[in-house]
Amino acid sequence: MAIAIAAAATIISVDAAAASRVLPNRTIRLGSTYFISGQTRSLRGSVGHVQGPLTLSGSWDGGPWHVITRTRTRGSTGRYRIVVRPRRRGVLRLRLRTPDTVYSVTLKVI
Repeated sequence: MAIAIAAAATIISVDAAAASRVLPNRTIRLGSTYFISGQTRSLRGSVGHVQGPLTLSGSWDGGPWHVITRTRTRGSTGRYRIVVRPRRRGVLRLRLRTPDTVYSVTLKVI
């Protein structure tokens, strides 16, 4: 399973199966678009992948957590793509809950 992260024109690919559940922290400019895309694990003995809801939550500068968006995996492929467009400067902690795991990343928005 791989997670792809894109900010502006830069794309980073992280093998989530081998790496920790903490994605690489990034510094991005205000107005940039940040993408998180990936695929859930495959089901044992099946060609399909885990399906279900995804929830992206965020916390600005150590404040309370808020749900930013909710979506679902795409069909039996288990693929997903989340788009984040920060609208202020500061430190944004993100937590992506997928049907099979939870990922986190910290964005410093300058």
